[in-house]
Amino acid sequence: MTPSPALRLKLAEMERIHGNADGQKRQQSAAAELRGVAAYRDNSLEAAAAELQQAVQLRAENVRAWYYLGGVHRVRGELAAARAAYERCVATDGHHHRALRRLTDGALPSGT
Repeated sequence: MTPSPALRLKLAEMERIHGNADGQKRQQSAAAELRGVAAYRDNSLEAAAAELQQAVQLRAENVRAWYYLGGVHRVRGELAAARAAYERCVATDGHHHRALRRLTDGALPSGT
């Protein structure tokens, strides 16, 4: 079964019914992440930024949302914000090779 925002929202509702607030936020974050990645791939950067920002607000550990949020900022020329998002991605998952590559390829301003 392919994950979809609608499925994630149904799972969030089930988590709410069972009193699991953390699970509910995790599923809501996943739904926002999926919508954000789809918007990013459609080059709808404004919508992507809004959805991905919501995803990381709901669950700061959402590595995939941080990575794509960095991508949105990078494409929009917001290089300091891109670096911050990639750094957050790597801080959460130190083995995220694509984010590490973005941080070391020389295209983003130094974090110092």
